[in-house]
Amino acid sequence: MLVSQKQVLTGAPLRQFLLYAIPSTFGLLALAIAEIVDAYFLGNYVGPHALEAVNFSLPIITAIYGLMLMIAVGASVITGKYVGEGKEEAACQVFIKTLLTTILLGFALTVLILVFIKDIVELIAFDPEASDYIADYLKVFAWAFPLIGCAIVLTTFGRIDGRPALVLLAIVLGTALNVPLDHVLVAELEMGVTGAAIATGSSQVVVVLVLLPHLLRGAGIMRLLRPDGKWRVMLRAAYTGLAEFINEISTGVIVFVSNWILILELGTDSIVAFGMLNYLVFLSIMIFYGFGEALGPLISINLGAHRYDRIKIFLFYALSANLLVGGGLAIFILLFPVFISTVFLNMASMMVVDLTEEFSNYLWPIFIFNGINITLSCYFVAIQSASRAAIVALSRSLVFPVIFMIVFHMLFDGGMVILALPLAEIMSLTICLYLFWQRTPGKLQA
Repeated sequence: MLVSQKQVLTGAPLRQFLLYAIPSTFGLLALAIAEIVDAYFLGNYVGPHALEAVNFSLPIITAIYGLMLMIAVGASVITGKYVGEGKEEAACQVFIKTLLTTILLGFALTVLILVFIKDIVELIAFDPEASDYIADYLKVFAWAFPLIGCAIVLTTFGRIDGRPALVLLAIVLGTALNVPLDHVLVAELEMGVTGAAIATGSSQVVVVLVLLPHLLRGAGIMRLLRPDGKWRVMLRAAYTGLAEFINEISTGVIVFVSNWILILELGTDSIVAFGMLNYLVFLSIMIFYGFGEALGPLISINLGAHRYDRIKIFLFYALSANLLVGGGLAIFILLFPVFISTVFLNMASMMVVDLTEEFSNYLWPIFIFNGINITLSCYFVAIQSASRAAIVALSRSLVFPVIFMIVFHMLFDGGMVILALPLAEIMSLTICLYLFWQRTPGKLQA
């Protein structure tokens, strides 16, 4: 076991939490900023239909990210427990099998997207004027899927391997490349959504190149070795990480359903307004997951070593951090809705501005309850309680939001449908707290 991994078991809890939470949070924050930068350049240099295209593409992209994360996160939790138990060879085998699985999955998904691109566009394009933009974006972005799979595995296992700062460096450098590439390809060369897709895909190259030396040195768990033994562990990893897939794919489903309802109720301006607020929600979710996913290595390693007292402390830190951030973002969205609309569109119509302000008044509670639910969901994944994590993910990310949106669409006119999203989080919190009561840190040793 590496010194950094031993510190997870014996070091000061607050220091260890910050060592993992800060790189994890800033890393995911960098990814969110990259998406927002894409939106800024597309909205200001191409137009609202380009913004719509990226928003319409989210169901496909989130589903693919979800598949990769499901395998990587589930496998990393299994690996962390092996590390805590001192079974390093078993941990190494899980890593190499996960890396190969996600890369091969990436190639398969690339082929599927390219072969069925016309059918996909017809399915997700509610605005015909955005169809060509969607096709151009996905045809280019699809080539990055194998790299995305590799990057997700290397960053996820880098934290288990005691290298959270290196993971942060890789993600930040990838994001740093994305910004100037967006400026050159979208603003100067006028390549539109194609340029944005190239910029985002290129950032994954940087992530892999930064983490590759650590992989080639083979100093820790991340080693290039011949896969040995049964691959059944990948099914176990997929089951353990199922909540990650549900969270990701349900994001796409919610965007799909909300786009359909909003365009029926309020027209295309509502899609633009909701899309801009959605970037802020996405930003908050990345922060919440940054603190929540820090629990993965911290809890799984301590679980393997039976240090249940430390698990309770780490969970408290993550909940406190996400409540603080969520409260701050809720205040921001209430005070500055007009600012949000003017950032993404330099000539936003008054209708878009008004809708952004109206949606903000409905949406703000989501930031508070989101953080609690995400933290407890990450806790369930870390203790390998896959069924509880999946129940939370299904309730907060799919079942309640879709049901409430459809009911609100039938009962109310206008943007009231947005209120379904925070209401879904509140309802899910009751389920989440009950499931947590069943598996609190004090009950893990039972």
